[in-house]
Amino acid sequence: MLKKAAMFFAAHGGPERHWSGRRPDTVKFQFIADYRGSLTRSHLCRLMGVTERGLQAWKHRPPSHRQRRDMVLLAHIRDQHRLSLGSYGRPRMTEELNELGLRVGQRRVGRLMRLNGIQVACSTG
Repeated sequence: MLKKAAMFFAAHGGPERHWSGRRPDTVKFQFIADYRGSLTRSHLCRLMGVTERGLQAWKHRPPSHRQRRDMVLLAHIRDQHRLSLGSYGRPRMTEELNELGLRVGQRRVGRLMRLNGIQVACSTG
């Protein structure tokens, strides 16, 4: 179980880390939701240092404003990626989205592309 936790947090440790160096509770809650079958919910909550009430609140919480906006941006990114035949990287994709009237920065576009596996298709000369 500890090996699974280490692998999970290694995969979720980078950009999700809070500025204080602590892992946000959302990552802990996601781990509990993913690995609930092997241990009881109460045991996993104690192991992660969160409350069962917090876990329930997280499960029933609607997506935040930023998450909803990210979903809209991701739909536009996927559409532009398809239209460009996979040739647009982060800078050009940001330019296209801004031309469509979506105010967005390169870092946000890069984060959404990276987290969703959207990459530039390499062309052979």
